[in-house]
Amino acid sequence: MDDETLQIIASASHLASVTGQEKESFELVECLRVAVPDDETVETLRASAFIFASRFDEGEKILRDNVLAKNPENWRAKSLLGIALHGSGRATERDRVLQEVIDAKPEDVSALEIAESLLHT
Repeated sequence: MDDETLQIIASASHLASVTGQEKESFELVECLRVAVPDDETVETLRASAFIFASRFDEGEKILRDNVLAKNPENWRAKSLLGIALHGSGRATERDRVLQEVIDAKPEDVSALEIAESLLHT
């Protein structure tokens, strides 16, 4: 599968996720996992699908075990971890993770925006 097709499927999955089409989002993510196994971006997208479905613990586990364990400087994954922790009601841990993202000043602008908007809420 070429990069453009992967990007289209990833975008469709994300759109399905944020519009409440949980089943469709998970199906698209599973297609990506088959096409690109053990891919950091696909695993981040998978975690995002769980988080948007309010399945925070599952999203957190994917981020910690499948993404951040391999790349602790994946700032988008850390920002998503902050969202998962927020959803789980773990404000102190959320703020620590999000402050780490802000202090790193990542080039990933969306990761930084997520961290700044959610810190201390």
